[in-house]
Amino acid sequence: MPETVVITGKMSYHANITMAVYLAEEIMPRVWAERPGVQLEIVGKDPSPEVQNLGEHKNVSVIGGVPDLRPYIQKATVAAAPILYGVGIQNKVLEAMACGTPVVVTPQAVSAIDVNDG
Repeated sequence: MPETVVITGKMSYHANITMAVYLAEEIMPRVWAERPGVQLEIVGKDPSPEVQNLGEHKNVSVIGGVPDLRPYIQKATVAAAPILYGVGIQNKVLEAMACGTPVVVTPQAVSAIDVNDG
């Protein structure tokens, strides 16, 4: 099974659109330079056209809405939450932690959660 990065959220929400585009266009090319087989899965309902277009990359799957996020999070090598703006507790981070999946975040993603590296 290929190494997989997963992001979750309502993909018509502006902060999640920004997160998905930032991850796919700014971060993942650096990952792919070192590990070209890594897959990015974007899981969340109502993906905007901008998010859908990310699926044109051979290593990106835009899955859309699913009845249960857990199988996608649990099978992922890592969950990501490169949130650039927004407020409040980010359920996507808590869901990954609850599934036992390592999660890589920006400081903004955990600003309302008392967490430690590691």
